[in-house]
Amino acid sequence: MNYATLHQIRSYLKLSEYEMNDDALLTNLLGISSQWIERYCDRRYDISLQDRVYTIPSDQDYLMLDADLMQLITLTNGDGTQIPSSAYRLTPANFFPKHSIYLKNVTWQYDDDGFAEDAIKVKGLWGYHTSLEKAWIISGDTIQDTQLSISTSEISVSDVNGITCDLISPRFQTGQVIQIDDEQLLIAGIDTDKNIMSIKRATNGTNAAAHAIDTTIYIYRPMENIVMATIRLAAWRYKQKDVDSNDGRTILLSGAQIIPSGIPSDIMRILPVPRRTL
Repeated sequence: MNYATLHQIRSYLKLSEYEMNDDALLTNLLGISSQWIERYCDRRYDISLQDRVYTIPSDQDYLMLDADLMQLITLTNGDGTQIPSSAYRLTPANFFPKHSIYLKNVTWQYDDDGFAEDAIKVKGLWGYHTSLEKAWIISGDTIQDTQLSISTSEISVSDVNGITCDLISPRFQTGQVIQIDDEQLLIAGIDTDKNIMSIKRATNGTNAAAHAIDTTIYIYRPMENIVMATIRLAAWRYKQKDVDSNDGRTILLSGAQIIPSGIPSDIMRILPVPRRTL
């Protein structure tokens, strides 16, 4: 997903009606900037459903994770048994995301062939956010008119331009990821006159499902610093669209990292420390 919406960058740039013709370019620049931030920080700032596999740790206690874990759904030992939540704890204890799993009263088991490699399976919600509760906010709207079937590509709501529970307007914006029950959906377009949204189903590893009338719709909110960094970087690229600019090279602790030459210094200050340097 793009970490900022077209509406947000339009508002930031205070574009004239004529410049609204650049919507496709702005959307592309938001995508490029979001991907650059992911590469630079070595992590994703959305939340996706994934199954990941791990080798049994040599110390038989802490399983170090190679990605940011927001919620563990199932933990499957090498012998195929599911490890109950009472038998492990996630660390760090008081902060998100989680970086390791500590077994309390069971041991890691090899797979049926006696191998430790990729024996452990972790199903969960992965991504970087300071709080799962703050990541998903109540939109203040629900599915209207009819049940949303598995194959439906449009959602009817009461007011696409309404105000969300965190006082943001318009309520729904093209490029947002929303969640209905356990399914994530991408808003691909909005008809403000009919209060209908075109949607891409089953995004971020989730599965398409039927959803009943009046089911609550949640909106994903990336962290504010990531949103602002995305907007600033895309806006900078937009203002440089007619300038021939080459990439520069900055050296991080782990090696070379490509940074566009002349990139505003505040963008680098906004971004979190890259995962690879932690």
